[in-house]
Amino acid sequence: MSKKLRDEVTRLLSQEQGTIRKSGEGRIRVALVYPNTYYIGMSNLGFHTVYHLLNQIPGCSCERVFLPDWESLEEFQRTNTSLFSLESQTPLNQFDILAFSLSFENDYPNVLTILDLAKIPLLRKERNERYPLIMGGGIAVTLNPESLSDFFDLFTLGESEELLPEFFALFQKFEKVSRETQLMELSQLEGVYVPSLYNIKYSEDGFVESTFVHSGAPSTVKRRWIKNLDDFPTCSRIFTPHTEFGDTFVVEVNRGCIWGCRFCAAGFAYRPYRKRERQTLSSLRMNSFHPDIILSLRESGHRTVALAPETGSERLRKVINKNLSDEQIFKAVEVLVEHRIPSLKLYFMVGLPTEQEKDIEAIIDLTKKIKHQVVKEGKGGKYLERITLSINSFVPKPHTPFQWAVLDDVNSLRDKLKRIKTGLKKEEKVTVTYDVPKWAYIQALLSRGDRRVGRILLALHTSGGDWSKAFKQVDVNPDFYVYRERTYDEVFPWDFIEQGTTKEYLYAEYQKAIKK
Repeated sequence: MSKKLRDEVTRLLSQEQGTIRKSGEGRIRVALVYPNTYYIGMSNLGFHTVYHLLNQIPGCSCERVFLPDWESLEEFQRTNTSLFSLESQTPLNQFDILAFSLSFENDYPNVLTILDLAKIPLLRKERNERYPLIMGGGIAVTLNPESLSDFFDLFTLGESEELLPEFFALFQKFEKVSRETQLMELSQLEGVYVPSLYNIKYSEDGFVESTFVHSGAPSTVKRRWIKNLDDFPTCSRIFTPHTEFGDTFVVEVNRGCIWGCRFCAAGFAYRPYRKRERQTLSSLRMNSFHPDIILSLRESGHRTVALAPETGSERLRKVINKNLSDEQIFKAVEVLVEHRIPSLKLYFMVGLPTEQEKDIEAIIDLTKKIKHQVVKEGKGGKYLERITLSINSFVPKPHTPFQWAVLDDVNSLRDKLKRIKTGLKKEEKVTVTYDVPKWAYIQALLSRGDRRVGRILLALHTSGGDWSKAFKQVDVNPDFYVYRERTYDEVFPWDFIEQGTTKEYLYAEYQKAIKK
């Protein structure tokens, strides 16, 4: 093993508090993998929760693994070192299970990089019992795991607090049984999806035509959902300066959302809304703003508050079911100015269904009005440090009313973002930031893809991360998944998942939206 890599891990561990070290002898050894860097992974509260939960299960020991940064990645490749865990520096191929935490579709290519670094065959069909069981969970695959189904043995769909103890209680009973038998038995657990037990047939024009379910496997998979959050405390478990929340103790006070914004996958996947008994600050929704909240933020040293108008016009807010008026936005800003919060972050989206040119102009206009209000009420802008617009391109997601919608053309998105930036370039102390529209295209492809998209991911890996080259190497048209509006009766790749809302209800919401 490279001394440089070992020293880097030792340095990270020496700056942590709360690290769990358990002997793997006589236990099921699990490597919990976040397919991005240590900084990003350790900023994820769900990752903390699963790490703690797995280490509380009798007979189980869990260690963490992250995607190396570029410098470390080159060192792994130069020294031919197998990717290893943090806690004991054990190579990944020596674990019983690799459990991937998958929050974002754009991390999917990193899964293949990690498997390759671990010297584990990428494709499920090329692995046997001598390799670890590869499983995945998290919001991204709970919505639709199909783009990754060729690489994973199984997925856990939904919330893990009750599912994982059941999973490992069953897994511990397996002795000298085939992987095939293990997967069949695990598939009987509510929330477990085993792709090898489902064969997909496609029509000549590329649509999902039918699914053959192997005998003994469930015809649908119901995502897990826990009723009482108070049974499972969710908070920071490891403290490190190398994270977005290095000096903060993060606590989950509720799960889900009561507002029902039609674009929001999390708002539907975590339904119904639940809160813990001792609820404190949850979110800064502008129509429930209270001065006491802002005072608390100011006293705790917070200098920036993020608000999410999402759109510049009230009409388009009604389309996405965010019933928020301009008046309520200005009232929220008034409270912030009164308490001398010096920086604002405003979240907007472009490319939403029914969006018109005037809706883009409305983003510019609303931002100018907010700045004018801050300057007028805040002693000529004396306390204003910065207004930052964070603009995301709308990506239609599975299990939402907008799953039928089409992604706006990348060139169109680029033009809209340029128009906003140009329209605000003369405004002092106003900054416009946004993701490259190309990544919205990739996210739409991976989030709404079927199993054939896995061929694109494999080509991407072999081409060194070149998306253009990967698209040319396979006979799969990515535009089929991205630039095509769905019909009501189309069979989606993710229709086998029971999320708790019906397709009929979601379509009715979509129709309400596009008629606004």
